[in-house]
Amino acid sequence: MARFATPYELNEIYGTLTDREYPTPTELQSNFGVMQPFETETINLDKVSPDLRIGIFVAPDAQAKPTVARGYQTKVFYPAYWKDKTTVDFRNIRARRVGEQISVPTSNAGRIASALQDNMMLMQAKRDRLLEWIASQILLYGSYVATSERHPSVLVDLEPNIATDAATLNGGRANRANLTGTAVTLPTGSTLPVITDNGGAGKRAWGSTGGTKAVSPIADLQQMLDAAWEPISKIYMSDDAWQEVTKDASFATVISTLITTTSSFLVDLLPRQQSKEGLKLRGTIAGIPIWTYNAAYQGTASASTSLTKFIPNGWVVMVPAATYGVQAYGAIQHGAADFVATEMFWNSWVEDEFGTPWLQGQSCPLFLHTKINSTVAWRVM
Repeated sequence: MARFATPYELNEIYGTLTDREYPTPTELQSNFGVMQPFETETINLDKVSPDLRIGIFVAPDAQAKPTVARGYQTKVFYPAYWKDKTTVDFRNIRARRVGEQISVPTSNAGRIASALQDNMMLMQAKRDRLLEWIASQILLYGSYVATSERHPSVLVDLEPNIATDAATLNGGRANRANLTGTAVTLPTGSTLPVITDNGGAGKRAWGSTGGTKAVSPIADLQQMLDAAWEPISKIYMSDDAWQEVTKDASFATVISTLITTTSSFLVDLLPRQQSKEGLKLRGTIAGIPIWTYNAAYQGTASASTSLTKFIPNGWVVMVPAATYGVQAYGAIQHGAADFVATEMFWNSWVEDEFGTPWLQGQSCPLFLHTKINSTVAWRVM
């Protein structure tokens, strides 16, 4: 098209246009509030079953029987290891960075440093998503497996209570349960079994019909709260599970969706939605906030359009205070790090022949939960 005379001599970049926002997905990690470095090969926890024996009456002139402790079992956990590195392509060093103004003079050294910083942020984001995946596996299944083609298989199994039949679902404290008609494979290789309840397999699932009685998501939420061994502080669920909750006949009387200035703790929670990817406050039950969480990640062998949610469709997860969740970090296997335990270690070097700069990050994470049966996760549909 013809170019007309104009007083504007410069083009400027206003900003960037993205198909989705890119905040850091760290919501599930926030439930692991204790940072624990360790420089040993493993980290060990003593598993202690609660001793609920009651005392007995004994005649004053009778000899008392000695009480014997029931003991404990030591669980040994091995950390996984993360390492990533990046460099700069000198052929593209003069190319404009995303969001950079047009025709702004910058030195080559400055552009190299900026390119490395951009790549560093990408590596950090990949690690954040890996940690979020670990947190999601612990909260969903109570276990996770760290493995790849270049990493030996490491299993962390905290052994949560699992509902195996209708009796353990309804009469027990089932911290992990499957209400659907399809078994769920756990990271350990075992399954969350199909439970025949309410007249048949899958008849207890939210949204199902034809059971011996109407399915009530509200009643299940209250049962999940009862199953936790500690008070619940947050509830997460998928969008489709929330939609079933809203259809419950007692929704309006049990779930509060009204947020007012008098609800100070709810007002404090609202800003978190702006900084956490996929997080949305829906309401409360018994004063406990209910969130839907849709943050997702791209698997190592998946296409960019194929994303997996950290909390899959059809799941409800409940968590207690973050003081029971532990982010343990092992020793960095690098001489410059002096093999000390730290959350993150960065090192850089310059390749001599072409002067190519390299940047590398390393971390040795191990997520644990000291009261795994205070977390609750049910697949409800």
